[in-house]
Amino acid sequence: MDDMLTTEQGLTALRSVAQSTVGHHAALASARAMFGGELRFVDEAVRAAAREGVSPGSDAASHLAASGGKRVRAMALLLSSACFGPVPAAAAELAVVAEMVHAATLLHDDVIDDGDERRGV
Repeated sequence: MDDMLTTEQGLTALRSVAQSTVGHHAALASARAMFGGELRFVDEAVRAAAREGVSPGSDAASHLAASGGKRVRAMALLLSSACFGPVPAAAAELAVVAEMVHAATLLHDDVIDDGDERRGV
């Protein structure tokens, strides 16, 4: 991201995504447009990490990573970082970590709940 957001612009974007019940797709699309490259990096890194390891853990993680998601945690981290200047590579790496921790909690919930599917798959 080349342009620095003001703190107020970043907070407004975060509030819009977090509080919107109508039109949240537009708010998410706007945030996605701001961080397209970083979010592609997050998706690719999460999918690559999910393939590592041994089966059945890597199979379950790959299935979860392939199902996608809104990446709200990653966008919140990137928006927060953009409030202070250009988004550094370290912020994109932290966004990957945030998404991986979230995925791990989903996988844990599925194991505890003996879930057979997530998001209809």
